[in-house]
Amino acid sequence: MGSSITLAAMRDKVADLGFRIRGIRARLDEEDDLRTRVDLRGELAMLEERRDRVERRLQGLESASDDSWSRVSAEFEQEWDALVQDFEERVGSYS
Repeated sequence: MGSSITLAAMRDKVADLGFRIRGIRARLDEEDDLRTRVDLRGELAMLEERRDRVERRLQGLESASDDSWSRVSAEFEQEWDALVQDFEERVGSYS
């Protein structure tokens, strides 16, 4: 039961990050500086790709056996933490 609650929380986190990325993308046209817009598009594309990869890892976690749950969830958390840190450093000020 605890793992299903944890999975739901993880899915919510991944969905929220996708929402934040889409929000920044929607506001790009308001940015006056063309170079900044181009840079942000590149950053967002990279972050979306990583978010998708984390989401796929989460799907794998959903089918993990009880024996591998700790290892697989730790790998997910590590990848997730790195993604969130990169998001905040690269584009967090725009969200």
